[in-house]
Amino acid sequence: MIVAEDASSNTKKVFMDKTKYYNTPLRFTGTKEELGHSIGKTTRAVMGVKDKRLAEILLEQIGNKDV
Repeated sequence: MIVAEDASSNTKKVFMDKTKYYNTPLRFTGTKEELGHSIGKTTRAVMGVKDKRLAEILLEQIGNKDV
């Protein structure tokens, strides 16, 4: 999961809790506008990546440190 740095505190907490429960990597990066633009959409606070190889590449690019 990728969460925008300017997402609300509640959104951040919800996804921190969910990713911890499901043992899923979570990263905070960029703004909501940047996150949406990166996938060709309007603003997005959260983006999930289901493709394993794409997720691995993104972890390398964003940084592999868990939150």
